Amino acid sequence: MSAKKAFEGVLKLLPEPSSGRSRVLLGLSGGVDSALAGKLLVERGYQVNAAFLKVWNEDKDGAPCDEEEERRSRQVAEQLKLHDFAVYNRVTEYWNSVFTPFLDDYRTGKTPNADLACNRDIKFTLLSDESVRKKNDLLATGHYASIFTRRDGIHLGRGSDRVKDQSYFLSSVRKSDLEKVLFPLGTLQKGQTREICKWLGIPSWKSSRGMCFIGKRPMFSFLSQYATASLIELTLTFIATTEL
Repeated sequence: MSAKKAFEGVLKLLPEPSSGRSRVLLGLSGGVDSALAGKLLVERGYQVNAAFLKVWNEDKDGAPCDEEEERRSRQVAEQLKLHDFAVYNRVTEYWNSVFTPFLDDYRTGKTPNADLACNRDIKFTLLSDESVRKKNDLLATGHYASIFTRRDGIHLGRGSDRVKDQSYFLSSVRKSDLEKVLFPLGTLQKGQTREICKWLGIPSWKSSRGMCFIGKRPMFSFLSQYATASLIELTLTFIATTEL
């Protein structure tokens, strides 16, 4: 399937804006997924405002974080002519709700997954609050997941791409925060996303798997700045096949 046909196909599957469901706050991350989500929403007729969450200032060695991702997000917002672009500094909230519990788990020999708490307590809770405060009707992200409704309410579903599917990492997001969420990429394969972005002229930045917002980095040396090295080494031995 050509990139054009794939784009047109997923566009038709995206709900049309309606009264009370036309203003969207889009969480931009500086990657191709959220960029394409924004393009789809604009083409579908939504009024799209963008938000970038800054949750990490710098490592103890002085290495800056978020700067490149913020620059890319601004570039996308300008390219797509989004109505607004806002940067929200949530460094304190991230430290208290995500990173400190993450370290506590390592110290007790557990194998934590920061993405679960990050999505639940930072991305969706804080962005949902900002969405309401800015009088947006909906919240959208570039996750590969889906939302469906049954008699008992809203449910989180898997994305069509079973390899890229991110529903597990969203599994602890509160239902109340999912009720007004859109996942425009839920029916796409990751490869299709890159082909569509190339066809549209959206920069296809390399994806980086890593700890939520902090990104991919040598986990042992990074965590050794914040916790006892021996405990981290013991814990990381059990998850040696996974680079968080």
